[in-house]
Amino acid sequence: MVWDEFRALQENRDVAGLYEIWVYLETVRAVATSLGQRLEPDDNPDAVIRTLADGLHVNLAEGRKSEVSFVLPTGRVRVTYNQSYGRSAEDPRKTSAAASYSLTLRPDVSVVLSRGTKRRRLLLDAKHRVDGSSKALQADQDDEDDALEATGQFKPADLHKMHTYRDAIGGAFAAVAVYPGSERRFYPSSRDEFVARGGVGAVPLQPREAYDHLSCAKQVGALMTAAWASMEDRP
Repeated sequence: MVWDEFRALQENRDVAGLYEIWVYLETVRAVATSLGQRLEPDDNPDAVIRTLADGLHVNLAEGRKSEVSFVLPTGRVRVTYNQSYGRSAEDPRKTSAAASYSLTLRPDVSVVLSRGTKRRRLLLDAKHRVDGSSKALQADQDDEDDALEATGQFKPADLHKMHTYRDAIGGAFAAVAVYPGSERRFYPSSRDEFVARGGVGAVPLQPREAYDHLSCAKQVGALMTAAWASMEDRP
C-alpha cells in the first residue's frame, strides 16, 4: 500500500478498511523491529506477505484470519489479523485460551506472546475516524458520542470496547485503540501498575509522508516488554 497515493485509493476503497490493514502491517513491522528480526516475504500462496515478479503483495481479507509468526529462543510471538474469539463453555481467563467467556469478539489485530504454557495478548482496534482524544477520553456521557464523532475526536465508546476485549478474552493483557491523533493514553497511568497487570488505552498512529515507523515500534515494544514482564515468576 502506497500511502502517498491515498487520495486515489480513497476513491475506490473503504478508508477505515485501508487504515485497519495499514495498522496491521505496521504492527507486524513494529514487532519485527522490536524483536530485532527481519521480515522475509516468500512466494507461498498462503503467505501474508508475498514477493512476486511485479512487487510486494499483501494477502489479507476482511474476516479471514491471517498471521505472521516470530520464533524466539525463549518463546514465540504471533501477529494475527481478524482473529475471532468465540464463546467458550469454560472461562478462558483461567487458561489464557483463545476464546471469550461471553460473546464472539474479533479485534482487528492480536499480538500473542507465548512463553512455555503462559500466554499474553495485546489486542488492537483501528479507529480511523478520530483525530484527537484529550477531551473525549475524559468524557463519561454516552450522549456526547455523536458530537465527538462529528468533530473528529476519539469516542469514549471505543475505549469501552477495549475494556470489553480485556475482560472477556483469555490472556488479554492490554487492549488499545489505534487512531490518527496525537495523544498517547494508558489506564492505569502508572507504569509499574500497567507492567504488573496491564490495562486499556489509546495510541496515535498517523499515516503521512513523514511517518516514523520507529516511533510505532517503540510504542509496540513498550507494550510487549510489559507483557513479557507480567509472565515472569515473582516471589
